[in-house]
Amino acid sequence: MIESPPDIPVSLRSSLNIRKYWKITLLTTLIMLFCIGIAYYSTAILMDSIIHRSTFTVSEVGGAVGACFAAVCFASPSVGWLISKVGARLVLILGGAIVALSVLYVSRASSLASIYLGFVGLGIGAAAGGYIAVFVIIVAHTGESSAFIMGVAATGAAIGGVVAAPTLSSAVASFGYQNALAGMAIVAILGISALAIGLPPVKNAGRPTGENLSNAYEGKSHLSNWRYWSFALGTGILFGVSGVVELQLVATASERNLGSGVTAFTAAVSVSVLVRFLTPLTLNIWPGRTVLLGMLTMQLISLTLIFVTPWWFGYLIGAALIGLCVGGSNVLAPILLADIFGKRQFRTLLSATFFVAGIVALFVPTVMGMLHNLTGDYSISTIWLYMLTLLSLAAYVAAMRTRQSKITDDPGAVTVTA
Repeated sequence: MIESPPDIPVSLRSSLNIRKYWKITLLTTLIMLFCIGIAYYSTAILMDSIIHRSTFTVSEVGGAVGACFAAVCFASPSVGWLISKVGARLVLILGGAIVALSVLYVSRASSLASIYLGFVGLGIGAAAGGYIAVFVIIVAHTGESSAFIMGVAATGAAIGGVVAAPTLSSAVASFGYQNALAGMAIVAILGISALAIGLPPVKNAGRPTGENLSNAYEGKSHLSNWRYWSFALGTGILFGVSGVVELQLVATASERNLGSGVTAFTAAVSVSVLVRFLTPLTLNIWPGRTVLLGMLTMQLISLTLIFVTPWWFGYLIGAALIGLCVGGSNVLAPILLADIFGKRQFRTLLSATFFVAGIVALFVPTVMGMLHNLTGDYSISTIWLYMLTLLSLAAYVAAMRTRQSKITDDPGAVTVTA
Protein backbone atom coordinates (compact mmCIF):
# COMPACT_ATOMS: atom_id res chain seq x y z
CA MET A 1 0.00 0.00 0.00
CA ILE A 2 1.23 3.50 -0.82
CA GLU A 3 2.26 5.34 2.31
CA SER A 4 -0.23 7.97 3.40
CA PRO A 5 0.75 11.65 3.49
CA PRO A 6 1.70 12.95 6.95
CA ASP A 7 -1.54 14.90 7.37
CA ILE A 8 -3.65 11.73 7.22
CA PRO A 9 -3.33 9.96 10.59
CA VAL A 10 -2.77 6.23 10.85
CA SER A 11 -6.19 5.77 12.45
CA LEU A 12 -7.90 7.05 9.31
CA ARG A 13 -5.71 5.73 6.51
CA SER A 14 -7.66 4.00 3.76
CA SER A 15 -7.05 0.28 3.81
CA LEU A 16 -7.99 -2.25 1.17
CA ASN A 17 -7.59 -5.06 3.67
CA ILE A 18 -11.15 -4.96 5.01
CA ARG A 19 -11.70 -8.69 5.33
CA LYS A 20 -11.61 -8.28 9.09
CA TYR A 21 -14.51 -5.82 8.86
CA TRP A 22 -16.45 -7.41 5.98
CA LYS A 23 -19.61 -7.73 8.06
CA ILE A 24 -19.69 -4.07 9.11
CA THR A 25 -18.83 -3.01 5.55
CA LEU A 26 -21.61 -5.08 3.99
CA LEU A 27 -24.30 -4.20 6.53
CA THR A 28 -23.62 -0.45 6.64
CA THR A 29 -23.52 -0.25 2.83
CA LEU A 30 -26.86 -2.03 2.50
CA ILE A 31 -28.41 0.07 5.27
CA MET A 32 -27.33 3.27 3.52
CA LEU A 33 -28.66 1.96 0.20
CA PHE A 34 -32.10 1.21 1.59
CA CYS A 35 -32.37 4.16 3.98
CA ILE A 36 -31.24 6.99 1.70
CA GLY A 37 -32.79 5.35 -1.37
CA ILE A 38 -36.22 4.96 0.25
CA ALA A 39 -36.38 7.92 2.63
CA TYR A 40 -34.74 10.55 0.40
CA TYR A 41 -34.31 9.70 -3.29
CA SER A 42 -37.77 8.15 -3.68
CA THR A 43 -39.51 11.39 -2.65
CA ALA A 44 -39.55 12.67 -6.25
CA ILE A 45 -41.55 9.62 -7.39
CA LEU A 46 -43.80 9.87 -4.35
CA MET A 47 -44.55 13.51 -5.13
CA ASP A 48 -45.30 12.71 -8.80
CA SER A 49 -47.61 9.85 -7.80
CA ILE A 50 -49.47 12.02 -5.27
CA ILE A 51 -50.04 14.74 -7.89
CA HIS A 52 -51.38 12.27 -10.46
CA ARG A 53 -53.80 10.61 -8.04
CA SER A 54 -55.10 13.79 -6.38
CA THR A 55 -56.18 17.35 -7.15
CA PHE A 56 -53.05 18.89 -5.60
CA THR A 57 -50.75 20.92 -7.84
CA VAL A 58 -46.97 20.78 -8.16
CA SER A 59 -46.53 24.03 -6.26
CA GLU A 60 -48.69 22.75 -3.39
CA VAL A 61 -46.97 19.38 -2.99
CA GLY A 62 -43.46 20.45 -4.06
CA GLY A 63 -42.73 21.96 -0.66
CA ALA A 64 -43.07 18.52 0.93
CA VAL A 65 -39.68 17.50 -0.50
CA GLY A 66 -38.16 20.62 1.05
CA ALA A 67 -39.86 19.72 4.33
CA CYS A 68 -38.25 16.27 4.15
CA PHE A 69 -34.80 17.81 3.68
CA ALA A 70 -35.43 20.32 6.47
CA ALA A 71 -36.43 17.48 8.80
CA VAL A 72 -33.15 15.70 8.07
CA CYS A 73 -30.99 18.68 9.05
CA PHE A 74 -33.02 19.81 12.06
CA ALA A 75 -33.29 16.28 13.44
CA SER A 76 -29.53 15.64 13.18
CA PRO A 77 -28.56 17.15 16.58
CA SER A 78 -31.30 15.14 18.27
CA VAL A 79 -30.04 11.99 16.55
CA GLY A 80 -26.55 12.65 17.89
CA TRP A 81 -27.92 13.15 21.40
CA LEU A 82 -30.01 9.98 21.16
CA ILE A 83 -26.97 7.96 20.05
CA SER A 84 -25.19 9.03 23.23
CA LYS A 85 -28.12 7.76 25.30
CA VAL A 86 -29.17 4.48 23.67
CA GLY A 87 -26.38 3.68 21.20
CA ALA A 88 -26.05 3.95 17.41
CA ARG A 89 -27.42 0.48 16.65
CA LEU A 90 -30.73 1.10 18.40
CA VAL A 91 -31.03 4.49 16.68
CA LEU A 92 -30.63 2.75 13.29
CA ILE A 93 -33.35 0.25 14.20
CA LEU A 94 -35.62 3.12 15.25
CA GLY A 95 -34.83 5.00 12.05
CA GLY A 96 -35.91 2.05 9.91
CA ALA A 97 -39.19 1.79 11.81
CA ILE A 98 -39.87 5.52 11.37
CA VAL A 99 -39.19 5.29 7.62
CA ALA A 100 -41.58 2.31 7.29
CA LEU A 101 -44.37 3.98 9.29
CA SER A 102 -43.94 7.23 7.36
CA VAL A 103 -44.19 5.42 4.02
CA LEU A 104 -47.41 3.73 5.15
CA TYR A 105 -48.76 7.05 6.39
CA VAL A 106 -47.98 8.75 3.06
CA SER A 107 -49.73 5.94 1.18
CA ARG A 108 -52.97 6.78 3.05
CA ALA A 109 -52.55 10.56 3.23
CA SER A 110 -55.47 12.47 1.74
CA SER A 111 -54.92 16.04 2.91
CA LEU A 112 -52.04 18.41 2.21
CA ALA A 113 -51.15 18.59 5.90
CA SER A 114 -50.96 14.80 6.18
CA ILE A 115 -48.74 14.60 3.08
CA TYR A 116 -46.31 17.13 4.57
CA LEU A 117 -46.36 15.30 7.91
CA GLY A 118 -45.51 12.03 6.17
CA PHE A 119 -42.58 13.59 4.32
CA VAL A 120 -41.30 15.11 7.56
CA GLY A 121 -41.42 11.62 9.03
CA LEU A 122 -39.34 10.34 6.10
CA GLY A 123 -36.77 13.05 6.83
CA ILE A 124 -36.58 12.14 10.51
CA GLY A 125 -36.22 8.47 9.58
CA ALA A 126 -33.44 9.31 7.11
CA ALA A 127 -31.60 11.27 9.81
CA ALA A 128 -31.86 8.43 12.34
CA GLY A 129 -31.16 5.56 9.94
CA GLY A 130 -28.59 7.25 7.71
CA TYR A 131 -25.16 8.83 7.73
CA ILE A 132 -24.68 9.83 11.37
CA ALA A 133 -25.33 6.52 13.14
CA VAL A 134 -23.67 4.51 10.35
CA PHE A 135 -20.49 6.61 10.39
CA VAL A 136 -20.36 6.55 14.20
CA ILE A 137 -20.34 2.74 14.15
CA ILE A 138 -17.72 2.62 11.38
CA VAL A 139 -15.35 5.05 13.10
CA ALA A 140 -15.78 3.30 16.47
CA HIS A 141 -15.05 -0.23 15.25
CA THR A 142 -12.94 -0.32 12.09
CA GLY A 143 -9.69 1.41 13.09
CA GLU A 144 -7.35 2.23 10.22
CA SER A 145 -9.89 1.01 7.66
CA SER A 146 -12.56 3.54 8.73
CA ALA A 147 -11.96 6.01 5.90
CA PHE A 148 -12.21 3.37 3.21
CA ILE A 149 -15.31 1.76 4.74
CA MET A 150 -17.03 5.15 5.07
CA GLY A 151 -16.44 5.60 1.35
CA VAL A 152 -17.95 2.20 0.57
CA ALA A 153 -21.01 2.89 2.75
CA ALA A 154 -21.51 6.30 1.14
CA THR A 155 -21.33 4.59 -2.25
CA GLY A 156 -24.24 2.45 -1.12
CA ALA A 157 -26.28 5.62 -0.52
CA ALA A 158 -25.54 6.84 -4.05
CA ILE A 159 -26.47 3.47 -5.55
CA GLY A 160 -29.72 3.71 -3.60
CA GLY A 161 -30.34 6.98 -5.41
CA VAL A 162 -29.75 5.33 -8.78
CA VAL A 163 -32.11 2.39 -8.21
CA ALA A 164 -34.81 3.85 -5.94
CA ALA A 165 -36.67 6.07 -8.41
CA PRO A 166 -37.03 3.60 -11.33
CA THR A 167 -37.80 0.71 -8.96
CA LEU A 168 -40.57 2.57 -7.14
CA SER A 169 -41.95 3.96 -10.40
CA SER A 170 -42.19 0.45 -11.89
CA ALA A 171 -43.73 -0.92 -8.70
CA VAL A 172 -46.43 1.77 -8.67
CA ALA A 173 -47.25 1.06 -12.31
CA SER A 174 -47.37 -2.71 -11.77
CA PHE A 175 -48.98 -3.09 -8.33
CA GLY A 176 -50.69 0.22 -7.61
CA TYR A 177 -49.72 3.12 -5.41
CA GLN A 178 -50.70 1.80 -1.98
CA ASN A 179 -49.45 -1.75 -2.60
CA ALA A 180 -46.10 -0.44 -3.88
CA LEU A 181 -45.66 1.74 -0.79
CA ALA A 182 -46.63 -1.16 1.50
CA GLY A 183 -43.88 -3.19 -0.12
CA MET A 184 -41.47 -0.29 0.31
CA ALA A 185 -42.31 -0.17 4.04
CA ILE A 186 -41.48 -3.87 4.37
CA VAL A 187 -38.18 -3.30 2.56
CA ALA A 188 -37.39 -0.44 4.98
CA ILE A 189 -37.89 -2.71 7.99
CA LEU A 190 -35.85 -5.56 6.53
CA GLY A 191 -33.20 -3.38 4.87
CA ILE A 192 -32.58 -0.97 7.76
CA SER A 193 -33.88 -2.19 11.13
CA ALA A 194 -33.27 -5.92 10.63
CA LEU A 195 -29.79 -5.42 9.19
CA ALA A 196 -28.88 -3.01 12.00
CA ILE A 197 -29.36 -5.81 14.54
CA GLY A 198 -26.26 -7.47 13.12
CA LEU A 199 -24.04 -4.45 13.73
CA PRO A 200 -21.84 -4.18 16.85
CA PRO A 201 -23.01 -1.76 19.54
CA VAL A 202 -21.25 1.51 20.27
CA LYS A 203 -20.70 2.17 23.95
CA ASN A 204 -23.18 4.73 25.23
CA ALA A 205 -21.79 8.00 26.49
CA GLY A 206 -23.73 7.76 29.75
CA ARG A 207 -22.57 9.67 32.78
CA PRO A 208 -18.97 10.90 32.29
CA THR A 209 -16.86 8.89 34.70
CA GLY A 210 -13.27 7.66 34.59
CA GLU A 211 -11.94 7.52 31.03
CA ASN A 212 -15.17 9.04 29.67
CA LEU A 213 -14.58 12.22 31.68
CA SER A 214 -12.23 13.65 29.05
CA ASN A 215 -14.93 13.05 26.45
CA ALA A 216 -17.27 15.49 28.16
CA TYR A 217 -14.61 18.19 28.40
CA GLU A 218 -13.47 17.59 24.84
CA GLY A 219 -17.03 18.02 23.56
CA LYS A 220 -17.30 21.41 25.22
CA SER A 221 -13.96 22.62 23.87
CA HIS A 222 -14.74 21.60 20.29
CA LEU A 223 -18.21 23.11 20.13
CA SER A 224 -16.83 26.39 21.44
CA ASN A 225 -13.87 26.29 19.02
CA TRP A 226 -14.20 28.76 16.14
CA ARG A 227 -12.18 26.45 13.94
CA TYR A 228 -14.83 23.76 14.10
CA TRP A 229 -17.59 26.18 13.11
CA SER A 230 -15.41 27.41 10.27
CA PHE A 231 -15.15 23.80 9.09
CA ALA A 232 -18.93 23.35 9.46
CA LEU A 233 -19.57 26.50 7.41
CA GLY A 234 -17.23 25.36 4.66
CA THR A 235 -18.90 21.95 4.58
CA GLY A 236 -22.38 23.46 4.60
CA ILE A 237 -21.62 25.67 1.61
CA LEU A 238 -19.94 22.84 -0.30
CA PHE A 239 -22.91 20.52 0.34
CA GLY A 240 -25.47 23.23 -0.35
CA VAL A 241 -24.10 24.55 -3.64
CA SER A 242 -23.17 21.21 -5.21
CA GLY A 243 -26.33 19.47 -4.01
CA VAL A 244 -28.71 22.16 -5.24
CA VAL A 245 -27.01 22.44 -8.63
CA GLU A 246 -27.15 18.64 -9.06
CA LEU A 247 -30.86 18.44 -8.19
CA GLN A 248 -31.63 21.22 -10.69
CA LEU A 249 -29.70 19.73 -13.62
CA VAL A 250 -32.86 18.53 -15.35
CA ALA A 251 -34.71 21.83 -15.00
CA THR A 252 -31.66 23.92 -15.92
CA ALA A 253 -31.00 21.94 -19.12
CA SER A 254 -34.64 22.27 -20.12
CA GLU A 255 -34.73 26.01 -19.49
CA ARG A 256 -31.49 26.62 -21.40
CA ASN A 257 -32.61 24.31 -24.26
CA LEU A 258 -29.28 22.50 -24.32
CA GLY A 259 -30.25 18.82 -24.33
CA SER A 260 -31.55 16.04 -22.14
CA GLY A 261 -31.44 17.01 -18.50
CA VAL A 262 -32.14 13.40 -17.51
CA THR A 263 -28.95 12.32 -19.30
CA ALA A 264 -26.98 15.01 -17.49
CA PHE A 265 -28.43 14.03 -14.10
CA THR A 266 -27.67 10.36 -14.76
CA ALA A 267 -24.08 11.30 -15.62
CA ALA A 268 -23.77 13.28 -12.39
CA VAL A 269 -25.13 10.47 -10.19
CA SER A 270 -22.97 7.85 -11.95
CA VAL A 271 -19.82 9.91 -11.34
CA SER A 272 -20.92 10.46 -7.74
CA VAL A 273 -21.12 6.69 -7.18
CA LEU A 274 -17.59 6.14 -8.47
CA VAL A 275 -16.07 9.11 -6.63
CA ARG A 276 -17.51 8.10 -3.24
CA PHE A 277 -15.65 4.81 -3.55
CA LEU A 278 -12.38 6.34 -4.77
CA THR A 279 -12.13 9.38 -2.47
CA PRO A 280 -10.61 7.52 0.54
CA LEU A 281 -8.05 5.93 -1.77
CA THR A 282 -6.88 9.32 -3.05
CA LEU A 283 -5.94 10.25 0.52
CA ASN A 284 -3.17 7.64 0.28
CA ILE A 285 -1.66 9.69 -2.54
CA TRP A 286 -2.47 13.37 -1.87
CA PRO A 287 -3.00 15.33 1.37
CA GLY A 288 -6.57 16.06 2.36
CA ARG A 289 -6.07 19.78 1.78
CA THR A 290 -4.98 19.13 -1.81
CA VAL A 291 -7.98 16.88 -2.51
CA LEU A 292 -10.33 19.49 -1.06
CA LEU A 293 -8.76 22.31 -3.09
CA GLY A 294 -9.13 20.24 -6.26
CA MET A 295 -12.77 19.54 -5.45
CA LEU A 296 -13.62 23.21 -4.94
CA THR A 297 -11.78 24.07 -8.17
CA MET A 298 -13.88 21.48 -10.00
CA GLN A 299 -16.99 23.09 -8.52
CA LEU A 300 -16.03 26.50 -9.92
CA ILE A 301 -15.43 24.98 -13.35
CA SER A 302 -18.70 23.05 -13.24
CA LEU A 303 -20.69 26.21 -12.42
CA THR A 304 -19.24 27.86 -15.53
CA LEU A 305 -20.03 24.87 -17.75
CA ILE A 306 -23.57 24.42 -16.41
CA PHE A 307 -24.77 28.02 -16.29
CA VAL A 308 -22.59 29.87 -18.82
CA THR A 309 -21.38 27.63 -21.64
CA PRO A 310 -23.86 27.38 -24.58
CA TRP A 311 -22.79 23.88 -25.66
CA TRP A 312 -24.46 20.63 -24.65
CA PHE A 313 -21.18 18.73 -24.38
CA GLY A 314 -19.84 21.38 -22.00
CA TYR A 315 -23.03 21.13 -19.94
CA LEU A 316 -22.62 17.34 -19.75
CA ILE A 317 -19.03 17.70 -18.52
CA GLY A 318 -20.20 20.26 -15.96
CA ALA A 319 -22.85 17.81 -14.73
CA ALA A 320 -20.19 15.10 -14.31
CA LEU A 321 -17.98 17.51 -12.36
CA ILE A 322 -20.80 18.56 -10.03
CA GLY A 323 -21.45 14.85 -9.41
CA LEU A 324 -17.78 14.56 -8.49
CA CYS A 325 -18.19 17.36 -5.95
CA VAL A 326 -21.35 15.86 -4.43
CA GLY A 327 -19.87 12.37 -4.12
CA GLY A 328 -16.45 13.49 -2.93
CA SER A 329 -17.72 15.93 -0.31
CA ASN A 330 -20.05 13.35 1.24
CA VAL A 331 -17.03 11.16 2.01
CA LEU A 332 -14.20 13.67 2.44
CA ALA A 333 -15.98 15.91 4.97
CA PRO A 334 -16.49 13.17 7.65
CA ILE A 335 -12.92 11.90 7.12
CA LEU A 336 -11.44 15.39 7.58
CA LEU A 337 -13.74 16.00 10.56
CA ALA A 338 -12.30 12.99 12.39
CA ASP A 339 -8.79 13.86 11.16
CA ILE A 340 -8.77 17.45 12.40
CA PHE A 341 -10.84 17.20 15.58
CA GLY A 342 -10.25 13.61 16.67
CA LYS A 343 -12.61 10.66 17.02
CA ARG A 344 -13.92 11.07 20.57
CA GLN A 345 -16.48 13.73 19.69
CA PHE A 346 -17.10 12.53 16.13
CA ARG A 347 -20.79 11.85 16.86
CA THR A 348 -21.51 15.30 18.25
CA LEU A 349 -19.53 17.20 15.64
CA LEU A 350 -20.92 15.23 12.69
CA SER A 351 -24.48 15.88 13.90
CA ALA A 352 -23.83 19.61 14.23
CA THR A 353 -22.12 19.70 10.83
CA PHE A 354 -25.14 18.13 9.12
CA PHE A 355 -27.34 20.65 10.91
CA VAL A 356 -25.33 23.59 9.55
CA ALA A 357 -25.15 21.99 6.09
CA GLY A 358 -28.90 21.57 6.02
CA ILE A 359 -29.55 25.20 6.90
CA VAL A 360 -27.18 26.40 4.17
CA ALA A 361 -28.68 23.98 1.64
CA LEU A 362 -32.15 25.37 2.37
CA PHE A 363 -30.87 28.93 2.02
CA VAL A 364 -29.02 28.45 -1.30
CA PRO A 365 -31.96 27.58 -3.60
CA THR A 366 -34.14 30.31 -2.11
CA VAL A 367 -31.67 33.09 -2.90
CA MET A 368 -30.74 31.50 -6.22
CA GLY A 369 -34.41 31.47 -7.28
CA MET A 370 -34.90 35.09 -6.24
CA LEU A 371 -31.87 36.22 -8.25
CA HIS A 372 -32.99 34.21 -11.28
CA ASN A 373 -36.48 35.71 -11.15
CA LEU A 374 -35.02 39.18 -10.77
CA THR A 375 -32.67 39.00 -13.78
CA GLY A 376 -34.42 36.41 -15.95
CA ASP A 377 -31.21 34.42 -16.41
CA TYR A 378 -28.43 32.76 -14.40
CA SER A 379 -25.82 35.53 -14.65
CA ILE A 380 -26.13 37.04 -11.17
CA SER A 381 -27.01 33.76 -9.46
CA THR A 382 -23.89 32.14 -10.99
CA ILE A 383 -21.69 34.92 -9.62
CA TRP A 384 -23.32 34.42 -6.25
CA LEU A 385 -22.54 30.69 -6.39
CA TYR A 386 -18.92 31.56 -7.29
CA MET A 387 -18.69 33.77 -4.20
CA LEU A 388 -20.16 31.08 -1.96
CA THR A 389 -17.66 28.52 -3.26
CA LEU A 390 -14.77 30.90 -2.55
CA LEU A 391 -16.19 31.53 0.93
CA SER A 392 -16.27 27.76 1.47
CA LEU A 393 -12.60 27.58 0.48
CA ALA A 394 -11.70 30.41 2.89
CA ALA A 395 -13.60 28.69 5.72
CA TYR A 396 -11.76 25.42 5.12
CA VAL A 397 -8.38 27.19 4.99
CA ALA A 398 -9.15 28.79 8.35
CA ALA A 399 -10.08 25.40 9.82
CA MET A 400 -6.94 23.71 8.45
CA ARG A 401 -4.30 26.40 8.76
CA THR A 402 -0.80 25.37 7.74
CA ARG A 403 1.08 25.67 10.98
CA GLN A 404 0.57 22.84 13.44
CA SER A 405 -1.99 23.58 16.06
CA LYS A 406 -3.19 21.12 18.67
CA ILE A 407 -6.91 21.41 19.24
CA THR A 408 -7.48 18.91 22.02
CA ASP A 409 -5.58 17.51 24.95
CA ASP A 410 -6.56 13.97 23.95
CA PRO A 411 -3.27 12.00 23.57
CA GLY A 412 -4.78 10.02 20.69
CA ALA A 413 -6.10 13.07 18.87
CA VAL A 414 -4.75 14.48 15.65
CA THR A 415 -2.41 17.42 15.24
CA VAL A 416 -3.63 19.61 12.41
CA THR A 417 -1.09 19.76 9.62
CA ALA A 418 -3.43 20.06 6.65
